[in-house]
Amino acid sequence: MSAQPPPVDNEKNITELTIAPDGRVFVFGTSRPILEVLEALQPRDKKLQRLLEHVRRLESSSSSQERNGS
Repeated sequence: MSAQPPPVDNEKNITELTIAPDGRVFVFGTSRPILEVLEALQPRDKKLQRLLEHVRRLESSSSSQERNGS
C-alpha cells in the first residue's frame, strides 16, 4: 500500500524546485512567494527579475480590477 499525498486546497502556491548537480536551479509552477525567496538570495539573474516584475504587475492589475468591480 502506497501513501497518498494529502489533498491540496490551493494549487497556485505549489512550486517544484530541482537543483542540478552543477548548482543550477530549475523552478516549475513558480509562485510569487518562491520568486521572492529566490530574489532574497540576490542572484544576478535578469530573467528572475523580469518574472517577478511581471507577476507583481499582474497582481497589481488584478487587485485594481477587483476594487473597481471589473
